[in-house]
Amino acid sequence: MQSATDETPAIHRRKTTPTRTVLTLTDRATLGLFFIQRYRFLTIDQFARVADLNRNTASNQLRLLELGGFLGHFGNTGRTGHGKTPKAYFLTRKGWELLLREGDIPAELLGSHKEIKVESRWSPQMYHRLRTVDLIVAAREYKQPSAITTRFRAHNP
Repeated sequence: MQSATDETPAIHRRKTTPTRTVLTLTDRATLGLFFIQRYRFLTIDQFARVADLNRNTASNQLRLLELGGFLGHFGNTGRTGHGKTPKAYFLTRKGWELLLREGDIPAELLGSHKEIKVESRWSPQMYHRLRTVDLIVAAREYKQPSAITTRFRAHNP
């Protein structure tokens, strides 16, 4: 019988030396990173939907990618009277280079790296932007999948 800790996640950490960790980038994770690049940032739930992953798996993958320096984040801070803001992840330059090099995505489809300014304050427009991305993701799920989505999902039935 296999316990929950014995399961191999889509992105896993394997120690090769005490100071070095190897990350395995799967097609689903690559697809999620592509959509982070396309929409500039995604929350955990949005990443899970576009990569077709369980929320906990998506959260673990995003955390590992952030620890590796491939992602940055903003949000997840308390606002008086409003609770916490959602945590949104974005690609760092290192993450964009990884996606360009290992993602098997044409450079013209991937586009250039977009620098994210995290110094600005959280505003009501950010909630609107997150909801707009939710609608775009839902529309993509509803209509016929794009060629890139089909290609990635063909490898992960």
